[in-house]
Amino acid sequence: MKSSAMRLRQSLRALWRWRYRKPRPAPNESRRQLLAMLSREGRKKRTVFLGDSLVAFGEWSELLPGNVANRGITGDRTDDLLERLPETLAGSPSGLILLVGINDLRAGRSPEKVAGTVGQILEDAMCRISRESVIVVSILPSLEIGGAPLKSIAKTNERLESVAAAAGVGWVDAFAAFLDERGRPLSRLFETDGLHLSPEGYRSLGDVITRGMRARRHGASEQED
Repeated sequence: MKSSAMRLRQSLRALWRWRYRKPRPAPNESRRQLLAMLSREGRKKRTVFLGDSLVAFGEWSELLPGNVANRGITGDRTDDLLERLPETLAGSPSGLILLVGINDLRAGRSPEKVAGTVGQILEDAMCRISRESVIVVSILPSLEIGGAPLKSIAKTNERLESVAAAAGVGWVDAFAAFLDERGRPLSRLFETDGLHLSPEGYRSLGDVITRGMRARRHGASEQED
């Protein structure tokens, strides 16, 4: 049986597909309802996947190993995630996956600003979660007309990789997996809006993150030995 949070996420996804419009933050009341449901759901899981609509629309319990709680909210930016992080950590998760930043870039924020806020999120998260259990996923490329340029996304990812390395957390480069041999985004991995992912895109992202999670666990095991 599908949870209330999953049904709401699927309804939001259907709405975006129908309207083919740029994502905006959910209305305040819907956002409060979703946060409340995600909070209840997240307390039953081991790892939380925190992010925007790219996270919200994914069925991570099917795409990723272990118990993963979907904590994505449509339209969220890095500062939104930082604001709701205490409520996320209140569920005492044992792991954290973070994918965020594209909405910041679409709004004109600099790579440095995005990376700085992600650094704050990591610093706060590691007060409750072991760094070995935290993974940052790169921002994905985009085919959206008028969206964030690839160069800006690539530059931001360089900053994010440095932030992840400085914090000692895992880094997953999903950006490269979504490009063809000429460095262009693979259209089959995206919906018609050029921003959100197709079913094949979600499978590809799930595979990349899964490899990152396993590599992270393997590295932690070697350190213990």
